[in-house]
Amino acid sequence: IGKRAYAKLSDYHDPMTIEIDEDLVAITIRDHRNEIPWADLKKGIITDQMILLYPNDKVFFIFPKERFSGDDYTGFTELVKRKIEKLS
Repeated sequence: IGKRAYAKLSDYHDPMTIEIDEDLVAITIRDHRNEIPWADLKKGIITDQMILLYPNDKVFFIFPKERFSGDDYTGFTELVKRKIEKLS
């Protein structure tokens, strides 16, 4: 699902900056910054290749493993497991 959707979403092909901390996930694409508090993320899917975070059933954010450095993907995975109640 994630790979097909990623191919269709042109904004995700532009350079982006992602900031992640204990309070929120912030995504900046071009001049647009989207700050998502963890409490607003209702569902998450963790695979070996990517993490999908859903604020609702129709919208999701894709975090491909290949975009993380070193052990950052593992650290993000652990944070997602602590912050998101509904995981697949």
